[in-house]
Order: sequence, then structure tokens, then C-alpha cells
Amino acid sequence: MTTKSERINLRVSPEDLALIDAAAGEDGVDRSTFILDLAVTEAKMRIRDRVVITLDPDSWDELTRMLDRPPRHLPELEQLFRDYPP
Repeated sequence: MTTKSERINLRVSPEDLALIDAAAGEDGVDRSTFILDLAVTEAKMRIRDRVVITLDPDSWDELTRMLDRPPRHLPELEQLFRDYPP
């Protein structure tokens, strides 16, 4: 287990604090745990999105073949997008 020795200080509006506390309560965690979990998860996603993937020539050829294939009709995926619009 990593020892937690560093601090982060934030200034927030009373409304934002109430919202954060309500969401943390819904998750059954304290405010610090709630904020830290979300911040770490988001940081990992942002870093992962910027990672360069290196492929050997055979893997690259396979990937490009897969990407060049015509799209398949997937009714389940179509339904998913209908059920959860942006």
C-alpha cells in the first residue's frame, strides 16, 4: 500500500461542495475518496488516450485489413445508440 503524504487543496462554491458531498454519499465514500478516485480515473484515461501503439509490420497489415472491411450491420449496437443518445 502506498503511503499518502501529499495534499491537494481546492476552493469550491458551496453549491459544488454540496453536489460533491451528495454524490460521495450516494457512493458510500467520503469526499476525499470520491474526488481522488474520479481524478485518478480521469487522469489515467487521458494519459491512456495519448499513448502511441507500435505494431510490427504483420500486425499493422492485419489492422489495416480489418479497418478496410465494409461495416457490418449490428442491430444490437444500433439499438444501444438509440437507447443512449448523447
